[in-house]
Amino acid sequence: MIVLMEVLLAGGLPMIFDQLETNPLTATLRACFGPAALATAAATVGGAVFLSPWVIPGGLAAWIAAVYLTGPARVRKDMAAARERAKMMASLPPRLRQLAEDIAARVATIKQAIQSADDSVKLLLVGVEVEVEQLAEASVVLLHSAGRLHAYLRDNSVEELDNRGKSLQARIQASDDEFSRSQLQEAVTQVEAEQQARAENALLLRRVEASLRNMDASLGSVHSQIAGLSSGETVSPVELEEHSFEHIAEVRSSIAALQEVIDTQVNDA
Repeated sequence: MIVLMEVLLAGGLPMIFDQLETNPLTATLRACFGPAALATAAATVGGAVFLSPWVIPGGLAAWIAAVYLTGPARVRKDMAAARERAKMMASLPPRLRQLAEDIAARVATIKQAIQSADDSVKLLLVGVEVEVEQLAEASVVLLHSAGRLHAYLRDNSVEELDNRGKSLQARIQASDDEFSRSQLQEAVTQVEAEQQARAENALLLRRVEASLRNMDASLGSVHSQIAGLSSGETVSPVELEEHSFEHIAEVRSSIAALQEVIDTQVNDA
């Protein structure tokens, strides 16, 4: 029995809880007793008692909508987001995949720390939470772009472009027809343009990695400050704004600028 309990605690129970979290029936039952459904039910009962029984059909429809939106619809949305994230993660090179997981873990840790903080601390951290949320959204967009850049670099290897260029140059040398030589030279120019584009995209991917590592470090610093606040450390709102708000805003601004460059480069490629 003890061994069975250890097995369940080690792997079985978390798996069961994960399945319950994504089960539409479980989500529906929870939503029936959630704040939105209970508030709708209370308003319907109050309207039926103090106004008219005719509010019951409309109230019942509103209650069903509240249960659906906060239950099965939310689960489907979360599952779709999880599938999209898994697809994105698969498109990334291994080093960025691990970095993306680290950033997601830091964001989740910061959110949990803010939720578990005292009310007085939460008031100070409202803006920080919004900035962290926006930074996390920016990281997802940047990671999608990183996947596109990685796919481009994979499909246009340095070796393949070099071989194409060398092959065209050999054909030029072997041809004695001026028209053929001019056409082949144009093809060489195109290959050189592809090589330049590849070099620029490789640089962008390195910049993406550097930006994400800066983001990861910044989130780690924010979490340390939140932990200090939660432990009773005195931090003035001005100091918090300088160290957290402004720095995160700067990171997000640099990421937005990099994203704009990537969009232009990839669209032109």
